[in-house]
Amino acid sequence: MEQPQRACRTRLRDPPRRDCRDRRRGRGAAGRAGLRRAVGARRHRARPLRGAGRRRRVVRRQTRAIARRRVRRARRRRRGAARRLLPRSARRSRVSLVFLLGGARSGKSRHALRLVAESGLDVPFVATAEARDEEMAERIARHRSQRPQTWLTIEEPLQLREAVERVPAAMALVVDCLSLWVANLLEQGAEEDEIVREATVVATEVASREPLSIAISNEVGLGVVPATVLGRRY
Repeated sequence: MEQPQRACRTRLRDPPRRDCRDRRRGRGAAGRAGLRRAVGARRHRARPLRGAGRRRRVVRRQTRAIARRRVRRARRRRRGAARRLLPRSARRSRVSLVFLLGGARSGKSRHALRLVAESGLDVPFVATAEARDEEMAERIARHRSQRPQTWLTIEEPLQLREAVERVPAAMALVVDCLSLWVANLLEQGAEEDEIVREATVVATEVASREPLSIAISNEVGLGVVPATVLGRRY
């Protein structure tokens, strides 16, 4: 009678416990693998979260933008400190050097007077023309009558650098005109290289000024070919 009792006890004993999660995971993995084999699909690696790389790029752009803004603010502070040393009327113009180029008697001088009058500064006017005939004398007198009487006129046909250096740093400047200055130097026998070097020095001096400076020149080379050797060199 003991043997049947043992059999009954064996049947009534609870089966060993199993991890249901492992069982489900194993069956699911096997099922997915079988499904892939059945349809001929390939297994792919998990892809990164969509938009993560985009967010990193956005952060980099924002960082660069912040750095650029800081550099621009530092530049504005330096420029502001330099401009505060000038009179208030000299701070209105953000362009410090203007080059007016045009044909003869095209209104270049009138346009220069209108531009420099807006600055409100005293303006030394450097003139390079010489009254060699009645027509030129009449043109010089007409230009002089168009300028305010408070403006200082410096007539210098050759030594343009010395005339520019005599102008105070807080004043505006008008040079009228460069083409006549070059013609005067050629008549005096100056070589082309010498004229280019002198013009470079004058341009550097004028460009370093903070107030408005205007240089006027005729547009040459678009007309007829000059008959003289000196005219062709010019």
